[in-house]
Amino acid sequence: MIITYIPYFGNISFWTEVLSHDGDWKLEKHEHYQKRTLRNRTHIVDSQGLQQLSIPLQKGKNGQTLISDVQIAEVESWRKKHWSGIKTAYGKSPFFPYYENQIKDAIFYESKTLWDFNLNTINVVLDILGVSKKPLFSNEYQKTFSVETKDLRNHDFLESIPHPTYGQLFEDRLGKVKNPSILDVIFCLGPSAPAVLKM
Repeated sequence: MIITYIPYFGNISFWTEVLSHDGDWKLEKHEHYQKRTLRNRTHIVDSQGLQQLSIPLQKGKNGQTLISDVQIAEVESWRKKHWSGIKTAYGKSPFFPYYENQIKDAIFYESKTLWDFNLNTINVVLDILGVSKKPLFSNEYQKTFSVETKDLRNHDFLESIPHPTYGQLFEDRLGKVKNPSILDVIFCLGPSAPAVLKM
C-alpha cells in the first residue's frame, strides 16, 4: 500500500509515485493541514516559467485543523484567476481542446472545504488518464506503518527529482521545467500521459 496526502491536482512526482505502485493507494484524511505543500497549490508552466497557483484558505490556525475541515476562502476571484492562468499557459497546447471543459469544471467546482475540492481534482485527473485505480481513505491517523506500506504523507513532492521527460510547450525557450503540475502532462501528452508517467 501507498499512503499520501491529498494535493491540488498533484504534480509529476506525485502521480509517478501513485501510478507506479501496484497496490492500494490511500489518502490521509485525518492529518492536520500543513503549509507550503501541494495541499493547496499547484505549479503550471507558462512562457515565463513555473507559476504557482494557490487556493486561498480561511484565516485561522489551519495547522491545528484536520485537512478534511480546512475551509476555502472565496476571495479575490481566485477561481477565475487560476482558470485564466491555465488557459494562458496551455491554450495552445495540443490537447487543451480535449480536456479544457473538464479542468475548467474542476476549478469552478463548488466546495467549501479543501478536502472535497482536492478530491474532485484527483478524480478528474484519474478520469482523464483513464486510470481505474481509486484512492481509499484513512479511518484514523496512524503515526507509523509496517514496511509493506510506503508512507509519503510528509514527502516533499515539490523537490526536483528525476522524472519522465516529455515535450513541453515552452521547452524551446525555457528548457525542461522540472516537476510541474499534472496539468502540464495532460495538456502536452493527452492519452499517452499514463504510459510516460509509469516509465
